[in-house]
Amino acid sequence: ADDQRDSEGRRVIGVKVKGVKRGTTHQRLTQLFRQYNPTHVNLQIDQADARFDFAIVFIEPAELCQQAVDKLSGTILDGHQLSMQLCYSWSTKKREREHSKREAELWVMVQGFAAGLTPKEFMTLVGQYKNKGAWASDEV
Repeated sequence: ADDQRDSEGRRVIGVKVKGVKRGTTHQRLTQLFRQYNPTHVNLQIDQADARFDFAIVFIEPAELCQQAVDKLSGTILDGHQLSMQLCYSWSTKKREREHSKREAELWVMVQGFAAGLTPKEFMTLVGQYKNKGAWASDEV
C-alpha cells in the first residue's frame, strides 16, 4: 500500500531528479514521466548555483516511483544526464524540528508606539514575544 511508512515515519511521495538543466520546463519533465502519470512537478532552482537545481516529480502509487527511478535514471534530457532517487515525505522528527524552528523564528510587527520610546523600552516590549533582536524604522 502507498501509505506505508518506514521506521522514521516517512513515505515515498515521488522521484527526486538531480542534474536538471537550467531552463528545463515542467512540461519536459511531465513528458519524460508521462507513463507514470505524475500528479505534479516541482522544479527547485538554486539562484546561486545551477548545479544544485533539481525537481521532484510526484507520482502515485508509490510502487510506480521505484519503477520510474529504475527505468529513467541516467536519461539524457536537454543535454544533461539525470540521476534519480526516491523522494520521501519528512520524517515525524524532522517535521517536529522544523515546526519548532519556525515557531522560534516568528516575526512581530509593532506599530503605533510612542515616539519617545527608548531602544531599551522597545526591546523590552518585543522581548515578551521571545524575539532575539529587533529592527526599527521611523517610517510611517
